[in-house]
Parts: sequence; structure tokens; C-alpha cells
Amino acid sequence: MPTALLPAAGASRRMGRPKLLLPYRDGTIVGSLAASLRAAGVETILLVTAPGDEALRAWAAAAGLLTAVNPDPGRGMLSTIQEGLAALGGAAGLAARGETLLISPADLPAVRAETIAEIVRRREAARAPLALSVWQGRHGHPLVIAPELIPEIEALDPSSSTGLRRLRDRHAATTLWIEVDDPGVVQDVDTPEDYAMLWQGSRSIPGEPTHERKFMALDVQHDEKAHKFYAMIDGQEAHATYAPAGDHVRDFQHTFVPEELRGKHVADEIVRFALDDTLRKGDRFIPTCPFVHGFVERHPEYRKGMAEKP
Repeated sequence: MPTALLPAAGASRRMGRPKLLLPYRDGTIVGSLAASLRAAGVETILLVTAPGDEALRAWAAAAGLLTAVNPDPGRGMLSTIQEGLAALGGAAGLAARGETLLISPADLPAVRAETIAEIVRRREAARAPLALSVWQGRHGHPLVIAPELIPEIEALDPSSSTGLRRLRDRHAATTLWIEVDDPGVVQDVDTPEDYAMLWQGSRSIPGEPTHERKFMALDVQHDEKAHKFYAMIDGQEAHATYAPAGDHVRDFQHTFVPEELRGKHVADEIVRFALDDTLRKGDRFIPTCPFVHGFVERHPEYRKGMAEKP
């Protein structure tokens, strides 16, 4: 059976905030990828995170994914992949069990399950060492690796700027390139613009027209003195307010979005940003506000950050 390894230890600098738990379709960015992998027949999915990303690891545990931590993500993505291999029992063990390895950025939410299944199937049929998708001349993901090649990843130098590309270059002549009709293989989410374009192209809810599910890329700010997270949209403020409730606890009490901005997931974005900020600081929260309470019910990965109301 194939195994998927998702490096997720990056700092999301170009996005300006953590991105993998941002809403996409009826779940999250990483959740959509995990769902496609499972639908393609991938039973084992490992998410490798940065040391402080408790929210992401909590989400993964609730979703049934395995997790590992790269203690020093600054070494580069290859080091994250190598940490993942160690967590899976080592490259030699995977190879001995005959497991095909899929490696993909965790921010690839639009790739279709049938595309993943086709790449896996065709690599096995061709007995190719590596397989990659191609969409309109652009190389896509996931990278599908034959069992016998997995140990080569451990031998690569994580300090090299070439990273995993060195493995691809080494086997370029025998790599299987598969043309696919799926733009999702190249639609990773690096910037707010990428995210907005991806969401606008999503038809995620059966029976709901795309134009009724609008997304707005927000610049959410934290005003610590006023105890609120807010975003300014067309000169109007939407916000989530909280009150300190003891040491390192925020009691979220009210969420407000101007009427003409409702139905565009503005409150979801602000609350997600606020809770992510709370958890990153090692704090906890109380969801007194009914909207925040409902958000946590829809996204149970945040429940571990809840505190009891005094």
C-alpha cells in the first residue's frame, strides 16, 4: 500500500500567517489533500510539522493522521522529509515492506483523488523509479517513489540547496512523466492571492453555486490593548473581541461582521486567525461567543486549547 509523507514545517512567510488550517471547501487546506489521498487508496499519511505547531498536530490527531516533528526546520524541506522517514520506521523498513512513497507539499488542496490514483497505478505498471504529473507543461505533485529508491533519500545531504531535486535529477532518464487534466497538481498555496484564486475556483458544496460561497483574503490584525482581532474591509471593521480570564487565557465574547459583508466567511477567517494566535503563544481560550463556540464545534482540532470558564 502507498504511504504519503507531507512536509509541513515551513514558516508560511509569503502567506503571512499559518496556512494549512485555513478554510477550503468544507474543511481545511491540508484536510482537503488528506481526503484526496485517502480516496486514492493511501491509508498511511504522515504530517511533519515545526516544533511549535500544536494546532496543526491537534488537527492531524483528530483527523487520524500520523505526525512527526522536525526539530530544526531551518535546515530545509529535505530535512523535514528525512525526519518523516525516520518516524515511519526508516527508509529501509519502507523499502523492505514494498511500500510506495508519495511526497507532496501539504498545501495542495485541489488535487483530485483520481489523479493521485492514476499516478500511483501507472508508476507501478511501468515499474518506473519515480513518477510525476505534468499539467500544461508544469511539473506537479505528488512525487511517487518506488520502494527501492526510498533509501536514497536518507543519503541525500539536507544542507544542499538542491534538496529532493537531486534524487529526481539522478533518475531523470527513467522518470515517468504523466500528463494529467488536473490543475490541482500545481495549485499550491504560497500567497494570499493564491488562496483567493483557489477558493474562487472551488465548487465545493453540492448544490451551492460558487458565487454564493465568496471568499475574502483578509489582513487580520491583533490590537492587544483593545483585546480584539479585526480586519478592515472597504472601510468597515469586522472583529472578534476577548477579555483576559486569568493567566494565559482569552475569553472570546463577541464576534461582529457588518451586514453587507456577511456570507463571505469573514468571521471564520478572523476567528481562525485569533485561535491560531492564541495557541501559538501557548495560551488557552474560552468560547463564550456563540459564533466562536460553533466554529470550534465545526473544527474540533481546536478543542484541546479550550479552558474552563472561571
